[in-house]
Amino acid sequence: MQRLGWSHALEHFAKDSDLAERMKYWADHFGIRDEWILDAAIHTLDRSLRPLTGHHVKTKLVYLNGDQPLFRFDSGLRDWAPPEYGYETWEEFAKEQRTLLNNELASYKRAVKLRYEGSPEMARNARWAVMFQQNKSIRQIGSELSRNYDDPEQTVRKAIKRFAESIGLTLRSTH
Repeated sequence: MQRLGWSHALEHFAKDSDLAERMKYWADHFGIRDEWILDAAIHTLDRSLRPLTGHHVKTKLVYLNGDQPLFRFDSGLRDWAPPEYGYETWEEFAKEQRTLLNNELASYKRAVKLRYEGSPEMARNARWAVMFQQNKSIRQIGSELSRNYDDPEQTVRKAIKRFAESIGLTLRSTH
């Protein structure tokens, strides 16, 4: 599928100037300034306007900041020689290497899952960021915390900022 992007999409949909104007209004009305959100809206709209074919595959639209972690296996750059030359048995060497490989694979899997799914707090922080973007105050959001925090407003403020930075979201002005 061709990636449209916000500016290219407006050109693509320019034949329907009403649609282009409505899209601009939508972005302005909701204070959307981040290119990736506009891009996601375009992809959603583009997909919804395409006629469904006989084979429809459900997919998730995923935006990621930064580069995908790459798997690199570092075996410690050891060599092996038969036990009669002072080395461990092949079985011992292979077992050690499999353990190193399995540990590296597990670490890589955690890094990739964290990149796609976020930390356990991410859903909560995302919810708070949405509430904040919808003009709810930090104080209002903090007052709904189920646990007692020393400074609920500071907890919410930091969590929203951390979440916004992690996804490249420009937060609304509080003025």
